[in-house]
Amino acid sequence: MAIGAVALYHAALLHLLRGGWGDLEQRPLSAILLTGQYTPDLAVHSHWSHVLAYQPVSPDYRPQPALNSSLSMLSESVSFQTDAVSFGEAVTIQDVRYFALVLGTASNLLSSDRLLGYVDLSPGGGTRESYSAPFSVHPPSTGWFTLQQGVAQ
Repeated sequence: MAIGAVALYHAALLHLLRGGWGDLEQRPLSAILLTGQYTPDLAVHSHWSHVLAYQPVSPDYRPQPALNSSLSMLSESVSFQTDAVSFGEAVTIQDVRYFALVLGTASNLLSSDRLLGYVDLSPGGGTRESYSAPFSVHPPSTGWFTLQQGVAQ
């Protein structure tokens, strides 16, 4: 499924701009799904522990690695992207509303791992689901997010 850009959590944006994560392209990055019960809070949520209770309950669901991170220049902005993320080819996952990126290893996320950003998979309301079918999330053509240069005045 195609989606809009990821909204960065405030702590993540500050950490990025302060260089606290070093080379983002070299960091392990995980993709997670969150249910409709999750209420995003960009100012307060900063760690995996803030969202882990909102993952879908399904034997088919587990966090997935977001592979091949890259930064690229797009005119006056920098784009961050990865490959599309597949949560499986024949999976049943219900009540999904949000997709989020976490700095950490998918198979071993720690409560202290940092949240990067999230996107609403169903901005018109409701949730997404998959019944014995593929569930994949594709980044926008401009990447998961872009940081744009301001215009000097």
